[in-house]
Amino acid sequence: MQIIDSHAHFGFRPESSDRSADHYSSLTIPVEQLFQAADEAGVYKIIQVVPTVMGYDNDYSIGVAALYPDRLRMFARFDPTLPDVCGRLRA
Repeated sequence: MQIIDSHAHFGFRPESSDRSADHYSSLTIPVEQLFQAADEAGVYKIIQVVPTVMGYDNDYSIGVAALYPDRLRMFARFDPTLPDVCGRLRA
C-alpha cells in the first residue's frame, strides 16, 4: 500500500511578509525536511499545496516538483481577479 499526503506545505518566508514568524514556521519548512517527515511516517508521495505566504508565485514549487517528479506534485495558487482567467488556466 502506498500512502499519499494530499495536502502538504513547504516553502520559504518571503522577505516582504509582515506577519509573525511563528505563523509561518509550520508552512515554510524546506522540502528536504518535509521528505524526511514523510519517510518517517511511511508517506510515499506528496501533493504540495502552495502556502498562502507564497502569494500567487508558484515558481518555487514548480521548480521543486520538477526536481522530484516521482515523489511530488503540486497544487498551484491562482489569482482569479486578474484578466483572462480561462486563458491563464489553459496556460
